Amino acid sequence: MKIAYIFTTFPKLSEQFFLREVLELQRQGVELELCSVFGGADESEAGPVTRMHFVDWLQLIFELLYWLFRRPRVVLGTFVKLWPLGYGSWTNYGENALGIAFGFRFARKFRAAGCTSIHATWATAPGMVVWLVDQLTGIGYTMEAHAYDVFRDGGDAFLETKLAGARAIRSSTEATAAELRLRLSRFNVSLGNARPTVHCIRRGLTGIPEFKSPQSCSNAQRLRVITVGRLIEKKGYFQQLEIYQAWRGQGVDFEASIVGEGPLYKELQASINRLGLESSVKLLGKLEYAQVTDLYKQSDLFLFTGVVSESGDRDGFPNVIGEAMAHSLPIFTTDVSGTTEGVPDGIRGTVINLADPEQTAAQIGEVLQDSKRVEQMTRAAYDWIVSDFQVASNVRKLKQALWG
Repeated sequence: MKIAYIFTTFPKLSEQFFLREVLELQRQGVELELCSVFGGADESEAGPVTRMHFVDWLQLIFELLYWLFRRPRVVLGTFVKLWPLGYGSWTNYGENALGIAFGFRFARKFRAAGCTSIHATWATAPGMVVWLVDQLTGIGYTMEAHAYDVFRDGGDAFLETKLAGARAIRSSTEATAAELRLRLSRFNVSLGNARPTVHCIRRGLTGIPEFKSPQSCSNAQRLRVITVGRLIEKKGYFQQLEIYQAWRGQGVDFEASIVGEGPLYKELQASINRLGLESSVKLLGKLEYAQVTDLYKQSDLFLFTGVVSESGDRDGFPNVIGEAMAHSLPIFTTDVSGTTEGVPDGIRGTVINLADPEQTAAQIGEVLQDSKRVEQMTRAAYDWIVSDFQVASNVRKLKQALWG
């Protein structure tokens, strides 16, 4: 088995879950041809990475001529997809355009390398790569589709076409998997028995530490909060600041660490300063995974305030929640997309409502006062991680479902 594994960007610090899966696939005997459509690096912990360099853009001209001679209908039909009408955003247009360029440039390479399958880790640019390579070479493909692919700006412009041509499909939450099945069933094409199966297979962690009983928190202590994620709208950071403002009004002594980088950095920092929270709320920017791990160990709770953005984008089940669970942290999260699949309210964590920050701030404090309840929820969350969020067992499921 040799699989061309297509990423949008690889390696990427904020997508360590992909690196964990790739390394585990290799440990389980799968030969991978790693590819990064946009950015990334030529070398990774998992081996060399195929990327577009300047010389590849020049080579693209010759590849287009080759395929125009060999597969004229495919080439012309693909270029129709570059007509911008029908795309929900220019971002999605650019993603698919990059996928088309990458697919034409490297289709022959995948065939010459003896790849038995090609796999897209997202439905956007990687999904276009695998769909096009299959059209050109006949190498079958599998793919993943997640909340970003399905919901942002109405979803990828060619999502259903890509889904319909796949041998099998993976998503990491039941919420997104159900939406994918619904879209496939509505797609106006006769698939018969060839309709691909959508599998919900979660991500996973390695090196899960031993369970540590959470410390009892009270208002007399300095409450240490951690949240991790890109500084973008769907993370709900501005609403999170309202909770911190409420805590300050309630006399709670706290320290909040927000880990991540993104386009909202300056705007968030300005809001922190305007609210007078600069001594309590710190934007730490991008950190190495080992540094984030240290913060998990030093914190009293993990707070996730995900929302549905104006574009419709949202998180599925954020891997950082799983990481926090593995470090025995009490979890407080909003109910968005697949979060409550991992954090059912009152069982493995607490679901909060951002509509009333004062009430939410008080709710978090009340939960933390009940040390027995916190211990039970944190233990249940940790046990779920051990049973359902191990990368080795989930990669075995992935292999069987997609390439078994």
